[in-house]
Amino acid sequence: MGSRQAVRRPGPVLRAPSLLPYGAIYYIEPQGGFRIVGALGFPGSVARVEAWSGCALLAAIAASRDRARRRMMAAATIVGVFAIVSFLLAWHGDALETDRHRLSAGVQLRLALWIVTFVTLDLIASRVRSRSQRFSSLTA
Repeated sequence: MGSRQAVRRPGPVLRAPSLLPYGAIYYIEPQGGFRIVGALGFPGSVARVEAWSGCALLAAIAASRDRARRRMMAAATIVGVFAIVSFLLAWHGDALETDRHRLSAGVQLRLALWIVTFVTLDLIASRVRSRSQRFSSLTA
């Protein structure tokens, strides 16, 4: 194992190490650049994800007026709705494995949020470009 050290957290896994052959290695924290990429791509704070969801919803409503981006926003909305359904099914469906099932729903939700974020940034960039071209044509 060398330079990587397992971070030991209290919990039932550490009290019964014979249940899992890999022991506490499962709880290794990401190191270096992976920690930064993970924090940006998959924020763990519920408040940040809720604020991001609210902003993405407003951005999706505003961007859906643009005909070229309407299909992409509809696809992101469908992925987001499926993520919410997955959260509900994980919560009510299996009391023993909620963390494992919530992980896939969390990835789906963040994927939908990133899609809306990138489409919104593209929409903003294209509008700024068109305004600057219109302004340059007026001054020329």
